[in-house]
Amino acid sequence: MYSDGLTSISLFVEPLAGDRRPLLAGIHRLGISYAAVRHVIHQGTPMQVLVLGEAPAEVLARIASSVTWEEREGSGASVIGASSGAQQRDGVGPPDPDS
Repeated sequence: MYSDGLTSISLFVEPLAGDRRPLLAGIHRLGISYAAVRHVIHQGTPMQVLVLGEAPAEVLARIASSVTWEEREGSGASVIGASSGAQQRDGVGPPDPDS
């Protein structure tokens, strides 16, 4: 969870198990909040990235599209927001470099 004291944004990343239906990829309005959902394949495993918050939808989509994984020796993978390391499978695209 990230907060500036006025608003907060939560980031969830989970593997998509065969018995659970994934959320629909894209932007969703939830009352005064938004959710950005992205599906990626990481090392052959389908993953779901969910970003929730009372922030503009474009901001949440940008956060969801910037999530990548970094391999660390001895500790497995951790989620970071840097260069592209996962294959995108939905309509939430990467940030426009001109914006």
